[in-house]
Amino acid sequence: LALTLAACGGGGDSGGSASIRLVNLTSSNSSFDLADADDEKTLASGVAADRGSERAEVGAGETSFELRRAGNDSAVVTASWSLTKGLKYSAIAYGAEGSLKMAMLEEDEDQPDAGKARLRLYNTSADSGTLDLYLTASDTALEDASITTTVAASGATGFVT
Repeated sequence: LALTLAACGGGGDSGGSASIRLVNLTSSNSSFDLADADDEKTLASGVAADRGSERAEVGAGETSFELRRAGNDSAVVTASWSLTKGLKYSAIAYGAEGSLKMAMLEEDEDQPDAGKARLRLYNTSADSGTLDLYLTASDTALEDASITTTVAASGATGFVT
């Protein structure tokens, strides 16, 4: 289960660039690299578990990406996404050692009002089914809280303020 400040999306304006980062939410202790498979450019390197990389520029349009073990040229996951010029994305690496996956989430979202935050839930657990997210005050019992949002396995919610 991963909480991220990211939005689902893509688009596909070719020409120009988008920015991307790798977020390693795998259950392994491995570090990973993210590469643009089309031009062999490394976009993020040595990203440890539960960490995110700095942003890198990548060409907008349809692009193939490879998730690689840090320092290795062989892909453990390959995926293609259409990126829109000028937008920010996170490639989310998740799953267990034998079944690694990658998802792309768009991060462009308006700033929340002062004193507020925005979050979105991406459910990385294929076995958990649909999950409910509750945001409450620390002294509120869960049975007294209302569901903030619900998300299916391998799905993302919209932003919640």
